Amino acid sequence: MGIKAFDAEGKFVGLRAISDQLAQAQDRMGESAFTAAAATAFGREAVSFATVAANGGAEAFDQMRASLDRQGSAGETAGAKLAGLNGGDGPASATPPMISNYDSMS
Repeated sequence: MGIKAFDAEGKFVGLRAISDQLAQAQDRMGESAFTAAAATAFGREAVSFATVAANGGAEAFDQMRASLDRQGSAGETAGAKLAGLNGGDGPASATPPMISNYDSMS
């Protein structure tokens, strides 16, 4: 397959680079040879990941990462809003303090 997961300094090249290398390998080898080589290299369970990564390449990895970054930002925003509901004087609780109808009737 010709995939290089580590650079000359022994550092992991990252999933983006791996995705790009998988795409190039699939183009060179053809789908059936690529699938067989991926099963040998990664194990049968991981063939689907290797195929998806190869089909999308680095561009699809960039899109996935941007999507995950947006979701992370949304979570941080929601957490900040919950902290505001909680008075902002500590970590937000799972349920913001509210007075229920039952409390106001007693």
